[in-house]
Amino acid sequence: MEIKDKDFKKEVLESERPVLVDFWGSWCIPCKRMEEIMEKLCKEYDKKVKFVSLNVNRNPVTSQKYDVLGVPCFMLFHKGQILAREVGAKSENQLRIFLEKCTGGVLN
Repeated sequence: MEIKDKDFKKEVLESERPVLVDFWGSWCIPCKRMEEIMEKLCKEYDKKVKFVSLNVNRNPVTSQKYDVLGVPCFMLFHKGQILAREVGAKSENQLRIFLEKCTGGVLN
């Protein structure tokens, strides 16, 4: 699900589930390659983790607030707090490990 600055509080900070935010740019080739991986993991972690994406060019307020300087940038939020941040394209397995590690394995 793509969100905008105005949706960030409701969709991410107020979510009961952990939320993986994919900060991306339309000009970023590695970001485009991540789309398929994100869709697959979204299905795999259905009802456990919410997956959202935010275009940094169209949503500068949130991107600046969270100091997103490089894309793709993945931030895992839970109950309004950042649990972890990773910058750069990742493999499907690397993102899965990131999610499991940052949530203490409670997603299994």
